[in-house]
Amino acid sequence: MENIIKYLNLSFTKDIGCKTVKKILDIVGSIENIWESQDILKENFTEKNLNKILNALEKPYNETLKTLELAEKQSVKLISLEDPEYPQSLKEIPDPPLVLYIKGNLSNLEKSISIVGTRKPSNYGKIVAKAITEFLVENSINTVSGGALGIDSIVHKTTLDKNGKTVVVLGSGIDVLYPYSNKWMFDKILDNGGSIISEFPFGTKPSKFTFPQRNRIVAGLSVATIVVEAPKKSGSLITADLANQYGKIVFSVPHNINNPKGEGCNKLIKDGASVITSFEDIIQEIPYLFVRKDKSFESSLSSVEEKVLDAIDGLASLDEIIQKTSLSVEEVLEILTILEVEGYIINHNGIYEKQKL
Repeated sequence: MENIIKYLNLSFTKDIGCKTVKKILDIVGSIENIWESQDILKENFTEKNLNKILNALEKPYNETLKTLELAEKQSVKLISLEDPEYPQSLKEIPDPPLVLYIKGNLSNLEKSISIVGTRKPSNYGKIVAKAITEFLVENSINTVSGGALGIDSIVHKTTLDKNGKTVVVLGSGIDVLYPYSNKWMFDKILDNGGSIISEFPFGTKPSKFTFPQRNRIVAGLSVATIVVEAPKKSGSLITADLANQYGKIVFSVPHNINNPKGEGCNKLIKDGASVITSFEDIIQEIPYLFVRKDKSFESSLSSVEEKVLDAIDGLASLDEIIQKTSLSVEEVLEILTILEVEGYIINHNGIYEKQKL
């Protein structure tokens, strides 16, 4: 309890940020060692800032006591940067949150991948986000996203549908659910063993400042970040840039060059992000997260997906597949997208070929 009080005090101290405290810990090892390490710290910090830090360690602030009371009332867990439960991957970023406000279960985060994208996805973006999420959950990988409308919600909902665990990182206080229309989803995430995380004090409303700040947690918690669909000005690109700075793998799904919804994804690829054209691309980059499955013995395809796959004998055009299956153009295009992402087929500029398994 004494440890969390000190960290809450520091989090409420003006002009003492996460980077400063991380730098201190890198020098002295623990917040408990600050008093006896003042001579060393004076070489790296101004006397004014050092005094602020020392004052913060003396007795609980009113905000701290109020936070502890609210946390108990609302069943919110508070963990500090030195807590054994604090996610190791997040602890390693340059400015880790001093305190995490948590509802739910934080276990097994070493096998987590974040998936992000636009709040207004195209049909293509929806299909790809769902397919990638299903693939990850089938391989016992947790998903991480921001709980927003659009791609974030598709990721969380699909994870729940597949009975997987997902982590929501809020851009608001943990008691300010945003968007509120997703409250049912947040409740179900907790019921299913997932978690909701925030670094912001109780009552903090979402803003143009809080969202970019929370994106570093989305990136920091995950082994890799996948950007499914993002315009050229998108918060998802901030997440991708942070993940890249942290030495994480960044994946991007290529997009139609005539559709502005995907301009950000295509730029990421130009700048060096790993391209996802099939699930094999993800496996090759981070093989240690996956247990190989032989598709010739195990198939998760629906009957209609099998029907479209069977219609591709050698090489087949879209018209030939439609004629053989008697499905609509929209249905066939949607299924072909899924089959391509899952690695069952190759698209040669509109001519489709089965992958050799």
